[in-house]
Amino acid sequence: MFGLAVFALALPLVRILVDAPEFLIAHQLGTAATLAYFAAIIVVVPAAIAALGALPGRWGGYLRAAIVGVLCLLAVAGIAQPVSSLTGVFWLIVVAGGVGLAVAEHRRPAVRSTLAASGVLALLLGAWVVGPSRVGSFVRSGSQTAVASTTVGTDTPVVVVVLDEFSLVPVLDGELGIDDQKFPNLAALADTSHWFRLASSISPQTSASVPALLSGVEADPERVPVGSQYPTNLFRWLARSHDVAAYEPITSLCGALCDLGHPTSADATPARSIGDLVDDTGIVLRHALGSDEMRRDLPSLAQGWAGFRSSGAAGGEDAGPKEGGYGTFFSQTAELQRLLRTEPLSDRPVLRVAHLIAPHLPWVAMPDGTVHSGVQPAGLTQQGAALTWGSDQGQRRAGYQRYELQLGALDEAIGAMRDTLEEQGIWDEALVVVTADHGLQFQPGTLRSVQAGGVEVTSVPLLIKEPGQTRGRVDDGAALTMDIVPTILGALGIEAPRGVEGLDLLHDDVPERRPGAFLAVPVERVTPDQRRSALQAAVDRRSSWIDPDGGWDAVYQAGIAEPLVGRPLGELGAASPGGRWSRVAGEAGRRVTYSISGEAGARQVLLVCEGTIAGVVPVAGAADPLIGAGYASHEHCADPDAVELATRDSAGAVSILERTS
Repeated sequence: MFGLAVFALALPLVRILVDAPEFLIAHQLGTAATLAYFAAIIVVVPAAIAALGALPGRWGGYLRAAIVGVLCLLAVAGIAQPVSSLTGVFWLIVVAGGVGLAVAEHRRPAVRSTLAASGVLALLLGAWVVGPSRVGSFVRSGSQTAVASTTVGTDTPVVVVVLDEFSLVPVLDGELGIDDQKFPNLAALADTSHWFRLASSISPQTSASVPALLSGVEADPERVPVGSQYPTNLFRWLARSHDVAAYEPITSLCGALCDLGHPTSADATPARSIGDLVDDTGIVLRHALGSDEMRRDLPSLAQGWAGFRSSGAAGGEDAGPKEGGYGTFFSQTAELQRLLRTEPLSDRPVLRVAHLIAPHLPWVAMPDGTVHSGVQPAGLTQQGAALTWGSDQGQRRAGYQRYELQLGALDEAIGAMRDTLEEQGIWDEALVVVTADHGLQFQPGTLRSVQAGGVEVTSVPLLIKEPGQTRGRVDDGAALTMDIVPTILGALGIEAPRGVEGLDLLHDDVPERRPGAFLAVPVERVTPDQRRSALQAAVDRRSSWIDPDGGWDAVYQAGIAEPLVGRPLGELGAASPGGRWSRVAGEAGRRVTYSISGEAGARQVLLVCEGTIAGVVPVAGAADPLIGAGYASHEHCADPDAVELATRDSAGAVSILERTS
C-alpha cells in the first residue's frame, strides 16, 4: 500500500511541482518548509495510508480494500495521461485498468510484491526534488546575495509597479494615444512621464519576465526566481541607500533584504494557511490525474501558483464596491495601497516594488468598482498547461469586453496610487515606474501565444516619471522591460552593474530593432515587432469589436457598430410585447446573466434601465430558450437590479420581455 500510494499520489504531484518553485514561493515556503512539504507528499501521506491498511479486524479489511481500489484507479489515471484528451477512452482505461489492478493485487502475490517494490520510488523522488530540478536549485540557492556597495548616495524615493497580463492595445485610441475617456488616470500619468509607446515585454512567462525585468537581464525560464540567481536585481543594488519594501506573490528577489527596512511582504500578506496549501495541492493533483474535460472545470494553474480556487471565483451575491476588497483583483490593488502606506523605519528614502496579479484573469471587475462572479470567460479552455481561445469570435469578443471593463477598474487603482503618493508629499520627488510583465491576445490559440497574437502579447505599458518631471514625452524607441533597472539606476546617478543587459532609456541610444529579445513559449527567441504600424494594425483589428474612440458606451455594446447605449429605447420605434426572461441567480454588480423563453429570432438583446439602453448583447442565431450575459453601464444605470430586457430582430422590431424572476 505504501508503494501504491507513492506511485498513485506522490509521483504525479512531484512530476508537476518539482520544476515549479513558484508554487513554493507563492505559499511562502522557505528551504526547511519546502523539504518538509515534499517529505509529507513522498513519505508521510503514503505511510499514513499504509497504516490505515494495517488496521486489524473485518472493518480494517474492508477499509484496506476500499483504499487499494481508489489508489489503483488513481495509479492507472496517471499512466493513462497521454490519452486524457480522449475522454471516453481515458475513462474506459481508468475503470478497466483500475479494477483489473485491484483484483490482481488481491489475488496474485507477485503483483503485491511488485507494488511493494515500487516503494523505492520514494527515494528516487526525494533525490529528484533535491537534485537536478528547479526545486533543487531553489533549495540550494537561498534567497539573496550580499548587498551591493554603491558609490552615489540619493534621497529619491522609487516606486515600481509591475502589472500582470496587461496588453497596451485595449487602452489606446485610434491615434495610438492613451484613451483619456476610459483611462483618465493612466493618461494623466503619461502626461507627466516618459511613455515608451512601443515597449515590449521579454517573455510571456511571469516567473521569467518579472525577475528579468527587475534585474535588467534577458529572460531565462531555467533560473529560479530568487535573488541569488539574479544578482543584478534592483533590491540588492539599492538596499544600501534605501529602505526596501516589496510585494512579490510569485518571485522572491527581495528576500531578506526587505528585513533591512520594510518587511512589507510578510506584513501585508499573511502567511497562507496549511489549509490553503492542502487545497491548492489537491487541485494540482486533480490536474495531474484528470481528463482534459475534467480540467476545464478546475481553476486554472495558469492563473498563478496559489489560491487557485479563490482566483477562479469572486463576487457573488454579496459582491460590492471596491472598498470591500472582493475577489482576487481588488485584493491585489489593496496590496499596492498597503505597500505605499507603510511607514518609513528610518530617514532614508524608500524603494517600493509591487508585482500585482492584475488585470489578470478571471476579469471580474467593473469600472465603477463592482465585481461579478468569476467564472472563466466562455471560449477559453485548458489545453495542457495553457489557456486557449477557440474559433468562436463572439466568445473571444465577449472576453475582450470583460478585459476592458477590468482595465477600467485598474485605472482607478493607478489614480489611487498617485493620490496616496501626493498625500505623503513624495509624488513630485519620486521616481515612478508603471509597466507589465507581458500582454495577452484574443485570436484563436493560446492566451499568450506570440505567434497568434503578436503585438498584443509583446506590447506593454512602460511609463517612467523622473523626479520633478511635469511634462510628458512619447518615445517610440524599441524599449524593453529589461531596460527598466539600468534606466532607474541612471536616473539616480548610479552606474549599472556588470552583467546588466538592458539599456538606459534616458541616456543611451536605443536601436529600432532588438533581435531575439522576446523569449516565446515553447522556448524560442524571437524579435518583437516594435513598429508603430504593427501597433496600429492591432488597434484597428480590435476596433471591429469595440470602437477605440467610442468611450465606455462602445464597450457596453461590443460587436455592434450602431450607437445604441445611452439612447432612449423609444427611439428605436414602437415596441411590442415579447417573450419572458429571468435573471440567473449568483450574479452581482452590473453583469446580467439571463434566460429568455418564448422569444425567437432575436438579433440583439437590449439591457434597459428606466427607458434608456444601458447595454447591448449581439446574438449569434436564434435560440429558445436563450441564455446569455451582458453588462449594464454604470453611467446609464444607477441600479443594476432594475435592468429590464428587450430584444431586437433583424428587421429592427423591438420586443419587450416580461420579467419572471
